[in-house]
Amino acid sequence: MRTYAPRSASHFGKAVMMSPRFTTRASAAGMITRQPTWADLGNEGAIATITTATTVLDALEDAFRISAAFNRDDVVPPAVNLWPDEKREWERLLPRLRLRPRHLLTFGSHAPTIRMGLAIWLRCVLTGKLPELPLPTDAIPILCLPGVSRPTLHATDECPLKLRPLAELQYRGVFWSQHNGKDWTVSAFLQSEKGGLNLRLARHTGTQDAFRRSIEKLADIPVGGLEAMSATRSLDGHDFHALPSQSPGRSSPPGTHGFRRSADTNPTPDMICETRAPVA
Repeated sequence: MRTYAPRSASHFGKAVMMSPRFTTRASAAGMITRQPTWADLGNEGAIATITTATTVLDALEDAFRISAAFNRDDVVPPAVNLWPDEKREWERLLPRLRLRPRHLLTFGSHAPTIRMGLAIWLRCVLTGKLPELPLPTDAIPILCLPGVSRPTLHATDECPLKLRPLAELQYRGVFWSQHNGKDWTVSAFLQSEKGGLNLRLARHTGTQDAFRRSIEKLADIPVGGLEAMSATRSLDGHDFHALPSQSPGRSSPPGTHGFRRSADTNPTPDMICETRAPVA
């Protein structure tokens, strides 16, 4: 099974350096007495310098490319990169992703203008039978399957009729899935060290709800900023609620690296658990 190798901060091209101003350490114990918040990240010099603004959305696209990687001298290209999303956790990001790669298809009601349609129509697009909807020749098509799980496609005899035309694609394509074969959830992608961002999230139901509700805003946040904060403490619901809103294509103010000034969002003690939450 092909997997997306874990990425370090340096791999993503970021140089993250903590400022002594916000990471004051006790000389004897060596403990951090002041931890950064989103507000700190909005201050020039608080956390410097993210040399490239590689965002969560960029990392997601990179994960797609890696999962579909193949040796051109050994095998034929995969017909499609299947993206199951049984709980529809990623669905709110689809409008953003459709602005980027022209090879993103979606299973759903018939809407050719956004490359979404029923199974038979999608098969026609993938086989090049619809010249008005050409696919790039330099990328593997991505087929998002909202409401569909990988086991549903595997059970070909019990596969719903509306999905059966797509079932055979699992033998000619690849799945974007976790190292253990499970479908990627937002929680798993944020936390996993194998194919994900390897961030620490607080073990709190409010945290899970918060990042799911904030997924559109989270997409624009530089990975380096998340990594820097996660290195000092677990991210929690306060952090995700404080994420800045940013429209597609809109640039951040100079020096903010995608973050804006906000009120102090340090969590209360009952909101933090330094133990990593289970990967879903």
